[in-house]
Amino acid sequence: MVPFYFIGDDFEHLARAKGPMFASLWELTIRGQQGAFLRPVGFASIFLDYRLYGYWPAGYHLTNLAIHLACVGGVYYLARELRFGSQIASMASLIYAVLPIEAEAVTWMGARFDLLSACFTIWGAVLYVSYRRSGRIGKYVTALVCFSLATLSKENAYVFPLLLAAAEYLVLPQPRWRPLGGCFLLAAILFLYRWEVLGGIGGYMNPTGQPMALHAGVKVLQGLFLRGPALLLLGYNWAQPPQAATMLLFLLTSAVLLTVLLLSGPAAGGWRRVCFCFVWMVVPLLPAHPFLLITADLRTSRVLYLGAPGLAMLLAQVFAGIPSMRTRWAAAGLLACLFSAGVLHNLGAWRSASQMEERFLAEIRRLEPSPPPRTEFVFHNMPYQVLGIDFHVAGLGDAIRMALGRDDVDARRVLDPSAQEDRAPKRPEIHIWLYCGAAPCAAAASHAARPKADRGSAAAHGAAPHLTLARVSQKSARHTAPPRADPRRVSPATRECWMASPRL
Repeated sequence: MVPFYFIGDDFEHLARAKGPMFASLWELTIRGQQGAFLRPVGFASIFLDYRLYGYWPAGYHLTNLAIHLACVGGVYYLARELRFGSQIASMASLIYAVLPIEAEAVTWMGARFDLLSACFTIWGAVLYVSYRRSGRIGKYVTALVCFSLATLSKENAYVFPLLLAAAEYLVLPQPRWRPLGGCFLLAAILFLYRWEVLGGIGGYMNPTGQPMALHAGVKVLQGLFLRGPALLLLGYNWAQPPQAATMLLFLLTSAVLLTVLLLSGPAAGGWRRVCFCFVWMVVPLLPAHPFLLITADLRTSRVLYLGAPGLAMLLAQVFAGIPSMRTRWAAAGLLACLFSAGVLHNLGAWRSASQMEERFLAEIRRLEPSPPPRTEFVFHNMPYQVLGIDFHVAGLGDAIRMALGRDDVDARRVLDPSAQEDRAPKRPEIHIWLYCGAAPCAAAASHAARPKADRGSAAAHGAAPHLTLARVSQKSARHTAPPRADPRRVSPATRECWMASPRL
């Protein structure tokens, strides 16, 4: 995934990173992001990347990969500190490294917040357990620092004290509750700070303007105990062709897991370790409960990244229950290979979307390399998702400005071209239609009326991950399709001609 291009929200983050670094970070620390999020540590990492790499996408992906490897190392040392044994620790870190469901979190620069939050949470737990066994106060203080950095990366890290409480009760010898008091106190202080900055709990809002985190129904249980764990284990992108490959991976992985379950005896370490792993798998999903009903295209699957260590450690204990060491490691190696194939399969969607993004911006530069000052690009029939990956749901204007190297231009979508007001625009407009194959992309005119979590991908609506751009006049844009006039008979001064690029 290192050579992949920027996607979606990445352009919005890059535009923010262009500004003064310390002033922007201070603003994010005291005011938050759009009154909904408090993630200054995550933004700080993107700001640093911009100073190092500029607009070189591979640099940002390398940073994501380095953070993921740090998480893999953290899972290994966490299992060792919990006295699971080096064999279980090795298997758990191997499984965690190649879980297919982690493709979105590791590949997308916009998911940097999930990666950092998980990394600081895992290593904070390692340091806390090490403190409990060694009594070195420095490790305890460092664990609290990691907890603070995790919550300021993404809010799902507030479950950190609950994970430590589960470790104290289920795994660690002679539970001590006094050290946990400091963790819960720090969590309360950080939550009050968040409340003060955001003027409330923050987070995503539902259509009525209420925080989604405060509204939970029966479907939350389905997401927590069915959909979330199932996708952690068998998280394949069913929107990514070919479907036969997805089905084959699903069947082979299921067969290996069922065989291992039949061969395994009682889980190593007893039911307490199993319960702890299950707690780590489920509890981190609580803050993200509005997004757990993940569809077949795995959109928003990044919210499962912090719960993945629990599944990895649980599977490792099941493998450790196989009597024969040779059979045990052969089965673990086979499962790791199947998971790796699943990662490559899931990355195919990100490869297609990033290539389409890069070609889309290149075509914009070709169609209009020098637009008039203050021009606004108006896009018709632009898909919202491609194979489960957001396509300019945010950051459209920032992407066009970056592509053209112009700060005075802007861009927007048109959901319903026929509803355009018959008035002179306040600024010059260039209307561009997007085509998927031979037919226009699904305009998704009802997209805005649907809840964000229910919006399907372009693939689900029949859109292929290949676009053709057509430039039309503002007058022609009022119709449902661009005019089929012969460009040779239309004066360029009227801006009535439209152009299509077979390269895209």
